[in-house]
Amino acid sequence: LDIHFIHVQPSNTEGRRVLPLLILHGWPGSIAEFHKAIALLTKPRKNHDFVFEVVAPSLPGFGYSEAARRPGLHSAHIALILKNLMVRLGHEKYYVHGGDWGAIISAQMSALRPE
Repeated sequence: LDIHFIHVQPSNTEGRRVLPLLILHGWPGSIAEFHKAIALLTKPRKNHDFVFEVVAPSLPGFGYSEAARRPGLHSAHIALILKNLMVRLGHEKYYVHGGDWGAIISAQMSALRPE
């Protein structure tokens, strides 16, 4: 399944921890909802010792992500697909946030990797 995603790394990380954050949109929705938030999350702030690296995928069947070709793709499958995406990007541990349908997938991902 081909998953479209936006991957934004902070430009200036000097002296800051970089925290990977996977953000998931809801239904109906798209990653366009996160446009302004991504800019804020990846911008270093005074008095913060961290900044986020953001990954925002289009869920299967949304945006430019491929839709399932046969029935049966559910939240646990999508959670595994997105976990594998994060591993491919070099992240074994990361934060995840989702709204609506994205929250269901986030909960499934937390069950896969509770730490």
